[in-house]
Amino acid sequence: MIRIKEKVQSALLLLALLHICSGASDRSADYAPSRVLVRFKPSAPVGIVQLTGLQRAERIPPLEKVTSRQANVDTNVPDVALETRIYEITDGANVLSKVAQLRSLPHVEIAEPDYKVHLFKLPTDPGFNRQWYLPKIGANVAWDKATGSKKVKVCIIDSGIRMDHPDLAGNIETGWNVVHEDDVPSANPNDRTFRNYNDTLGHGTHVAGILGAMGNNGKGIAGMSWRVRLLVCKFIADSGSGYVSDAISCMRLCREKGAHIYSNSWGGVKFQKALEVEIKAIQDAGGLFVSAAGNSAANLDVTPSYPASFDAPNQITVAASDATDRLADFSNFGAKTVHVAAPGVNLLSTTSEGDYGYMSGTSMATPVVAGTAALLQAVAMNEFNRTLTPMRLKRLLIQNVDRTSWGPNKLVSTGRINAGKAMAAMIAELQNGAIPAPQPPMPKVSPPLRAPPVSVKAPPPRSPIGATTSPPIIGTVISPVCGASAIRGRPANQSTNFGPKRHAGKAVNGNCFNDMIARPFTCAATDPASSFPWWTSSLESPAEISGVRLTTRRECCWSSIGGAIVYVGNTPWTNRKNATNFTECGRVPSSGISAGRRMTIKCSRPVVGSHVAVYLPKTRTALVLCEVDVMLKNPAVPSSPKPPMVPPSLKKVLDPPPKNGIPPRNRKRTPARQTK
Repeated sequence: MIRIKEKVQSALLLLALLHICSGASDRSADYAPSRVLVRFKPSAPVGIVQLTGLQRAERIPPLEKVTSRQANVDTNVPDVALETRIYEITDGANVLSKVAQLRSLPHVEIAEPDYKVHLFKLPTDPGFNRQWYLPKIGANVAWDKATGSKKVKVCIIDSGIRMDHPDLAGNIETGWNVVHEDDVPSANPNDRTFRNYNDTLGHGTHVAGILGAMGNNGKGIAGMSWRVRLLVCKFIADSGSGYVSDAISCMRLCREKGAHIYSNSWGGVKFQKALEVEIKAIQDAGGLFVSAAGNSAANLDVTPSYPASFDAPNQITVAASDATDRLADFSNFGAKTVHVAAPGVNLLSTTSEGDYGYMSGTSMATPVVAGTAALLQAVAMNEFNRTLTPMRLKRLLIQNVDRTSWGPNKLVSTGRINAGKAMAAMIAELQNGAIPAPQPPMPKVSPPLRAPPVSVKAPPPRSPIGATTSPPIIGTVISPVCGASAIRGRPANQSTNFGPKRHAGKAVNGNCFNDMIARPFTCAATDPASSFPWWTSSLESPAEISGVRLTTRRECCWSSIGGAIVYVGNTPWTNRKNATNFTECGRVPSSGISAGRRMTIKCSRPVVGSHVAVYLPKTRTALVLCEVDVMLKNPAVPSSPKPPMVPPSLKKVLDPPPKNGIPPRNRKRTPARQTK
């Protein structure tokens, strides 16, 4: 043991000298600048982590369960050799030199940078008014056998989910938030943010709706699997990218919960052994890994991209096709690498704004396949008391496609997925080779042969007026555009902060755009675990305040502020007990303010004051605001700064002209760092 340690130390000395000469910077690279993924061999000596200039960085606790492969591991094996782990670099080395150093050591099995991965979706304008892809792939035929089962668990590894969406909430089992962003460590399981997997980007919610939106509920759309238990892991940040280390954390969390199917609409990194090992661990636990091929119109047989290009027995990689069964012009392909195609152009699904919209990409095709696999597993478990292996699910999906003219040259399976055919083939196999368990047959629901109707209603006006019982205001009222307010840029405070990026000043900086093109996000949010939240700011001098306009934001408003009270006073507001010294201006109706909307709360009469407060008398809830604008009776006191200029090209994106007199529900969005 002593001899081994001496060898390690001598090797470290040599490589440390090499590192001093290199001095390269990792700041502009497409990987985390100060951490690496490492797996040591069972022969690793005690203390090797410290000797190699590393420190354990994982915030996620060890899994409570182990896979069958890990269950028989010798207890004498060092803990660092059981699985790939995340380590911070402590000796000042840059990432690439540290990886080279580690790979040269005899006791290191895997050493890799923690690369960023990216989403594979393309925002589009609406092209269809219904879910054309469901009858296209024979979903209605498959639904005659089953519409899903709560026995089936599907893991969605993405940007989170709109937690209270009416078409999704009933199918959500649990979720986690493990996002790393701007060198901020991922959420600790002891932090409240670890359980806040709400989607502020919009990608994960759209994926989830395609896979598992509730059907036959009279709302919106139907997913591939109407009944399913969704395990949601948020690792994609608002920038549209995330790290491999966090994706691995998601895989382990879902594996611990017994996920049968994993939906992965992300990728675009070089080969990473650590990622391949985790997919193998999912296989050992009985999970099917469904991955998006990517949106670069590339041949993955020639130009591999991971995780899509892994050749794992439990993995199925998905290309995107359009309504005419052509390969989407953006979709990657590969006759030896990409297994099937699925609809991925102009798919209608749920959005993080709480309604419905269209998107395109292999990101959208992937949950079509994952949802089909969930349907097959539902019938196998409910009707035959069988749990299909991931390899059997993969074979059923590949062997029962609709052949396309281009398929033989670009896909392993030669065509586009057909849920009805796969369902019939599976039932035939199980009937011939297995005796159903003695249990009552599961109830069947036969939906109509066409796709379920979509509830698309005209949205409310862009600037609704608050419904209060106050009499009309006498005199001239200034109703400023969002951000042109007497308190713009003034100091602001709130009862608590929901993370460092949600402080009160975000609601007075004048940036009120409601589309993702406007960054950074400008939301003020209090801690949802706290009670009786409030927000306050002051004017430069006392003025006659005739109303206050509140604006929520589509990307972050997950908590209704119905019942919030607007107060005006002449002394600072420091806690809710100050209400006795303030005058009530008005209240937000109990129905709240829809995400992305503005509401004017009019005072029953102008109130002279220098401080404004918004108070929400509710327990364990968040107060979430985009902007708070003060309306003055006298336009001369005080002067209001002009709103920021909006370029005509940007204004067309943010406020497109109405079509047929109805404002569009969905705008074309091009998020920053959205590479696909």
